[in-house]
Amino acid sequence: MTIEREMVVQIAVSTTIVVLFSLAIVAVGVLYYSDGFTSQGAIALVGTIAGFIVIMSLASYFIIGR
Repeated sequence: MTIEREMVVQIAVSTTIVVLFSLAIVAVGVLYYSDGFTSQGAIALVGTIAGFIVIMSLASYFIIGR
């Protein structure tokens, strides 16, 4: 079974974005957690999730749309 080049690119881009998202979530947790999440931490977490959704949507649009 061979995988087409386009599929390999899709997998690589998606995996990279998910790893970066995971690192961003950990960074928010480390930076904003002190005896519970602060309100700034909650906003940063929501921003990170929203950014992930936007970036993943744009990546899929450009990868599949070409």
